[in-house]
Amino acid sequence: MKVNIFYITSALFSLALICYLWLFYLPMYENTAEYTSIKMIVMMVTGAMVLVIAVNIFLATREKETSHSLNTPETSNNAKQSQG
Repeated sequence: MKVNIFYITSALFSLALICYLWLFYLPMYENTAEYTSIKMIVMMVTGAMVLVIAVNIFLATREKETSHSLNTPETSNNAKQSQG
């Protein structure tokens, strides 16, 4: 099974963003009036980023679909058989 490293890298950076939001960004607003609204925004962004991570992992591990282009050996063999 081949794994696409670009999707894995994207998933890791998304995870790093989630960690930054919860460990560094949100604590800056602690004991302020805006804390609850910022926390709600961070939770929504976290939910979206978890979906992004799931899609990236799915795309990284899926098998590539076969190409149906005109240059495949099967297509050229079929064309040769129909001609001759």
